[in-house]
Amino acid sequence: MANNIASDLQKDEYKVIIIGALGVGKTSLLLRYVHNTFEDRISKFISEEKKSVVVNGREIVLHLWDTAGQERFQSITNRFYSDSHAVVIVYDMTSEDAPQDLDFWVREIQYYLPLELEAGMPVLFVANKKDLIKKEDIEERRQHFRQAQEVSHSNGFLPPVQCSAKTGENVDKVFQVVAEHLVRNRSGSHPLIRQTDQKRCTACSS
Repeated sequence: MANNIASDLQKDEYKVIIIGALGVGKTSLLLRYVHNTFEDRISKFISEEKKSVVVNGREIVLHLWDTAGQERFQSITNRFYSDSHAVVIVYDMTSEDAPQDLDFWVREIQYYLPLELEAGMPVLFVANKKDLIKKEDIEERRQHFRQAQEVSHSNGFLPPVQCSAKTGENVDKVFQVVAEHLVRNRSGSHPLIRQTDQKRCTACSS
């Protein structure tokens, strides 16, 4: 019993925020990853889900925050961004507005998280709705994805991932990549990552 308690107290907990334009599939991505279900809907409230992940034999806990459509009211505030350890930026790869979306969200996190980005916070672009790509649009979408790769490289972000929340393709990969990066930084001197216990979870504080 004592060993189990000690093991729990040693788990690292991380707040990962999921941002992106309205309707890109943020909530669907979250539900597919945590519950392996697909719902094509927009939540009305900022929500948080929790999932344990094992990386290199080490169990960590991801607290996944979803903007839940609040971006339509421009009401994403410091509370949502505060204490974040990683950012997942979702965009709709079928949308003509994808390039503009990339630029907007980069500016957004640069405004809210400048010190965190400077310290090496992991940021990952996720191109969602891969299942909806039509053959005649493949080349254009490849160009959009190459742009995401270029923006990621120039800003020091993680390499972007294409996925489908509907089919589940690459959804686990999205969060595994983030988790692996967090654990890798944990062994170094990253100032944002801190060990928590069951009495206090910084990812859940308001």
